[in-house]
Amino acid sequence: MRQDPSPTNESVNKEATSSRVYDFVAQFVEKNGYSPSLREISSAVGVTPSTVLHHLRNLASHGRVTFVPGRFRTYRVNTDSQKEA
Repeated sequence: MRQDPSPTNESVNKEATSSRVYDFVAQFVEKNGYSPSLREISSAVGVTPSTVLHHLRNLASHGRVTFVPGRFRTYRVNTDSQKEA
């Protein structure tokens, strides 16, 4: 039996959430000069803080954001990286 190569709804939703997280962080840092908290991102995007952390780690693994592990409010977007989440 052949599998359908089209993306599933779940993977599309994950990509959309990652994009919303990325966009919110970028806009927040631009406006405020510092990174938002996980709870601020969570409230803006409509997911739990642990889900936000998952997406931020995923974005970091793709080079789209950077952060200092164990430190609060250190997320920064890499503007020179391509969007590939």
